Amino acid sequence: SSGINAEWPLRPGDKDECKDPDVCSAKPHEQCYNNEGGYTCDCADGFERGPTGECGNWEPVECDVKAEKDVYLGVRGSSFRVKLTGAKKKEFRQYAEIMYTKDGETWTPSEEDKEKFNGFRIVDYAPEDTGVYIGNIFIDNPKEDRKQKCTFTFEMKINEGTISLSIDNAAALSVEPLKAGRGVAIQCRVDLTNLIFEDVKNPNNVKWYKIIPGEAPQLMTDTTEDSHNFNYARQTYRLWFANPQPSDSATYRCEFSHEALEEKDQAAGSEINAFAEVNIQWN
Repeated sequence: SSGINAEWPLRPGDKDECKDPDVCSAKPHEQCYNNEGGYTCDCADGFERGPTGECGNWEPVECDVKAEKDVYLGVRGSSFRVKLTGAKKKEFRQYAEIMYTKDGETWTPSEEDKEKFNGFRIVDYAPEDTGVYIGNIFIDNPKEDRKQKCTFTFEMKINEGTISLSIDNAAALSVEPLKAGRGVAIQCRVDLTNLIFEDVKNPNNVKWYKIIPGEAPQLMTDTTEDSHNFNYARQTYRLWFANPQPSDSATYRCEFSHEALEEKDQAAGSEINAFAEVNIQWN
């Protein structure tokens, strides 16, 4: 059938292609909708486009198929499977097709995700993968001469990483002046959520700064001299002073180095500025 979309007012010079009865007649149950400068063919009221691209009268039914989870939380760069449950009926295997939409737009798993009727795989999860997904299952059983459709919904969200730093022995270091000449270590602890170190024991996973009031923070370098060095022990990153002097009195900052993360996590980690400080006085 064909017809005019009455909701679109004709403007001077705009041709109404829908007056031609042959427009949109190539496929059954399609309607002609006039628009500015042209027209579109879409399913007539009461019909819906199915997996073959043709409009059909799909009867809404209840079915047991659904995503295993209502909400999937993915970490950037990860891979995981969206598994469907309840899709074991022979009728589904023989006569059903699935079409997905994401936020109202047609969506198809990429070739590398290896779509299957019982689910699909997400590879290299990214923020653009988040959204509300609807699975439309079209069941066209020629033996019953009827078309049926059921739907299920799930949501994908991104689980952002977090980084927090703390000085484990801050209280002992800052309560009162320390005795000069006695070795001491500042112990910096790094806690990650949904992020992974490339090498957790690398002392350079953090950067150390010496801060003196009125001066720009001074980036410290690891040395083999007696003054100080960096090391990793007891799950903390340490700035070790072998023979501290009053001139070493300052605020010391332990700052997370984003290059310490696995490559896939560096983009997420770069958005987080994490550090911890402690003021130490020697006399």
